[in-house]
Amino acid sequence: MDSAASTPLQLDMSFFGPFEVGLTLSSLLLGIATLQAWNYYLNFPTDRMAVKWMVAVVYVADVLQTAFFAHTVYWFTIIGPQRLLASNDYGALTTMPWTLEMSAALLALINFIVQAYFCHQVKCISQSTLLASGCFFLAIMRVALTAAILGPLSHNSTLLVIETHTFKAEIISELAVGTTADVLIAGCMCIGLHRRRTGFAHSDRLVDRLVSMALGSGLTTTVVSVIQVVSYAVSPTSFIWIACFSLTSKLFTNSLLASLNRRERASTSVDRGDIEMSYPSGSSSTHVSGTKVTDCYESC
Repeated sequence: MDSAASTPLQLDMSFFGPFEVGLTLSSLLLGIATLQAWNYYLNFPTDRMAVKWMVAVVYVADVLQTAFFAHTVYWFTIIGPQRLLASNDYGALTTMPWTLEMSAALLALINFIVQAYFCHQVKCISQSTLLASGCFFLAIMRVALTAAILGPLSHNSTLLVIETHTFKAEIISELAVGTTADVLIAGCMCIGLHRRRTGFAHSDRLVDRLVSMALGSGLTTTVVSVIQVVSYAVSPTSFIWIACFSLTSKLFTNSLLASLNRRERASTSVDRGDIEMSYPSGSSSTHVSGTKVTDCYESC
């Protein structure tokens, strides 16, 4: 990685406002994730242990990520200024704590696990191994790019690094790949669900709800990623992108838990067996055999 610029980074305490805003919003989203995790374990006690462990790992990693980011905010807003006043060394404001690197590493872990789960859902819904493999390849690329960023960063722990050309190229590439993966996964799920429309109003309404949920989850993470990459490319020292960084893991965690918990809502509309549908005229009813729509979101 390029060596950091020799000229001091022009900072004042107002630049760390996005850190505090990001911590506040991410704490709120963590509270929502906590409620969702509670509902999941309460409503789906018969899920496979692999799924339960996945939820536990993602949730615990998200809690730790929040704690590490909270320490990062404390470092820049309390410890840094104290050292500056004591030594009159502005380098104290740009020294990067190890907890920021750990926060980024946990974010990468959460992103990968959640995207891998949705890649599995793409395979179940679209019945296409090729599409699922393409999505999974992008998820692996995102982890690899994150590792490429964190490796040299551990040897150059200063905020000056954010203005180097190598770091800019790496982080923009990582965000671009992650955004592409989010869009591709959401698109594949929506198309696969749309193809499961039966022509019966009852099941089609259920499919439409699932499509809107899948689209909403993918759109939220995509919008935040786009804001993050644009704000970083335009003004890296504004640290607006850091606020987006703090929210990303919470959005992925909540999208995973929402995907698992939405099965309870779907099951109220569709029986565990065949789907009972009424003809548009309402004169008679029938049972539609085959794979039921809610199977797309069953743990397997």
